[in-house]
Amino acid sequence: MKKILRLILIVALAAILLLAAAVLAEGEATPGGEGDPLVTLSYLEQVYQDYITGLLRKDLEEKTDTLRADLEERISALEEAGKEADLLKGATFHLVELRDGQVLTGQRGVELLLRVGEASVKAQSSPGLVDTTTAGSLENGAALEKNHLYMITIPDNGITAKGSVLLLARGEYSVS
Repeated sequence: MKKILRLILIVALAAILLLAAAVLAEGEATPGGEGDPLVTLSYLEQVYQDYITGLLRKDLEEKTDTLRADLEERISALEEAGKEADLLKGATFHLVELRDGQVLTGQRGVELLLRVGEASVKAQSSPGLVDTTTAGSLENGAALEKNHLYMITIPDNGITAKGSVLLLARGEYSVS
C-alpha cells in the first residue's frame, strides 16, 4: 500500500511539474519577440540611437530656448541700465580744476560754470560760447564772468585758464 501511495505521489508530482512547465513555456515569449527581445548591434545603431538622439536634441533645444530668452532679458536690462548711466553721467556737473594755460574743449552742448579764477574763451569760430545767463554770446579771447552758465555750441570750442581755475562742467569735454 505504501508502494502504491508512493507511486501515486510520484505520478501526481510529475503531472504537476509537467503542467507547470507547460504554463511557463506558454507564458514565455518566443526568442527575439516582445517578451524576450534579442537586442542586436544594428537595432542599437539604427533605431535606439536615433530615438535617444531625438530625445536629447528636444531637451537641448528646450533648454537653449530658455537660456536664450533669459540672456536676451538680461542684455536688455543691462542696455537700459547703461542708457540710464549715460543719461545720469551727462546730467551731472563735475568739478574741474585747471592750471594756468590749460585749455578745456568740449563737444556741442557742454555746459560750463566758472566758480573760481579767471578764464577766457578759446574758439576757432563764432560764437565762442553762449552765455545762457544773459542770453548773449562771447567771442574768442573774451573773459568769462563767475557764476554765469555758458554753453559750447560748436565742437572743440572752450576756455583757457588764466591762473588757477575751478569750474563746473557738464557734458563731454577734454583738458589739455
